[in-house]
Amino acid sequence: MSVKITIGGTVINFPTSGTDANWAEAVTEFALAVENQLLSVGLITDIAPQVTDIPEANSGSPKALFTVDGTQVRAFTMQYGSYRVSTGLGATSKTVSGVVNGVYNETTSSWTIEHEFIGDKQPNGEPYITFDMNQNTLEVTAFTIGGTYDTVNSTISYSAKTLPVSN
Repeated sequence: MSVKITIGGTVINFPTSGTDANWAEAVTEFALAVENQLLSVGLITDIAPQVTDIPEANSGSPKALFTVDGTQVRAFTMQYGSYRVSTGLGATSKTVSGVVNGVYNETTSSWTIEHEFIGDKQPNGEPYITFDMNQNTLEVTAFTIGGTYDTVNSTISYSAKTLPVSN
């Protein structure tokens, strides 16, 4: 006897008894289907979705988001959305969303990043939020919106897909 299990569109007749003569094929099929489904969700080197606070503008304390090891990961693409609101004199808010791409250079053992964004822009066209790679760590280096503020609330929501080093 068996039960039907569906994983990612694959239907598997999974034996309910270890005495079933065809159990090995079903178990192998089940394991491969689970592996393929998990790989479609993400790799072990991917950065799971998260939300974190961003420090005060120009605080001199960058906010570390995540670390990627250049010996394990060759590139990443981080998608993010961020929001900053201030109260008090010059009360304002800014919303930005975008993508930060990073590529590891094996020759120089360093990361190059590129930032593409949509949303609120500074008068010069630059983003209000900036990023930098500090060795292997992607950081928010600033989220400056101008004005004098009493209270600032800032968050960033992000996740990243990675290109791992192949074997």
